[in-house]
Amino acid sequence: MMKTSFKSITAIVLSFALSACGGGVSVASNDGITGTGITTAGRVTGFGSIWVNGIKFNVDEATFSRDGITSSGQSEFSIGEYVVIKGLVDKTTQLGIAEDVSFIDLIDGTVTTASTDNSTIEILGQLVKTDTNTTLIDDRGGSTNTFANLTDLVIGNIIEVSGIRDSTGLIRATSIKLKESIGSKNELKGTISNIDTSTKTFMIESILIDYGNAKLEGFNTEPKNGQFVEVNSSTEYDGHILIAKKVELEDEFMTTVKGTELEVEGIVTRFISILDFEINGIPVRTTTNTKYKDGISTDIKLNTQLEINGVVDNNGILVAEKIELKKDDDDDDDDDDDDDDDD
Repeated sequence: MMKTSFKSITAIVLSFALSACGGGVSVASNDGITGTGITTAGRVTGFGSIWVNGIKFNVDEATFSRDGITSSGQSEFSIGEYVVIKGLVDKTTQLGIAEDVSFIDLIDGTVTTASTDNSTIEILGQLVKTDTNTTLIDDRGGSTNTFANLTDLVIGNIIEVSGIRDSTGLIRATSIKLKESIGSKNELKGTISNIDTSTKTFMIESILIDYGNAKLEGFNTEPKNGQFVEVNSSTEYDGHILIAKKVELEDEFMTTVKGTELEVEGIVTRFISILDFEINGIPVRTTTNTKYKDGISTDIKLNTQLEINGVVDNNGILVAEKIELKKDDDDDDDDDDDDDDDD
């Protein structure tokens, strides 16, 4: 098998604070590649350098991090993992030089309901859906156990999931790793809702969090609704409440800075019209100059999978220059014979 809104990504949801990379300004690297500064977010599709969104990034001088912790290099990364890369790209050759490669998992916790259909599984009470076209099941991560199918996993396994939440909160996995055969370490990222400061509880999606005895990091006062946090727990999730050991205030998975050139792979998480929608929680608008690949503007709707290239304007909106429509998870019809149109 081959994988928050990003505003609620417990992933998701994934915490990267991105700064402007000088989008649109021609620069020259020490390797002789001339291109523009870009931030690209998407699945790793290959190595020997790192391939993301069709761009081959040289990583010789790049810094790497996983969940905010410095990493030794690309050997710690896997195909399917959703990453954010800052660097330089030559648009003609689609070759790039990575300055920074960052990964953050969406959810890292115990299987609470085993899979019976080999396409969905429940982790920490959160429904995770896989797709044979885009999800990579990976048995690395320190585990001595191997697995080839979701149905091989059992309640109590510790699983790391990389992916995207759609508009309903469903986790669309891009990568699944078995980390431990059994354990009680749980890590969840997401946006606080329904906080009750008297009982010291709040919600992340459908999970009730008890933070009464938790270590709070990054907060000026009490946690508040709408804040994006990482929750760590060393106790088992009982299906009702997760006892937090630490709650850390984090930035959203991605922030947008005006003038930044972005290339984002993701899901439409809010849709009003083609002039007003969001991908992974990032506001997007199209223009008469927007080009489309593998579809047209009227194909875009809630939960459509897209790849968008554009530049962030002064209002923090990604102005789309090119939109590629991706095959939906359940779309298994006869697309295999279709030829891609580069425009």
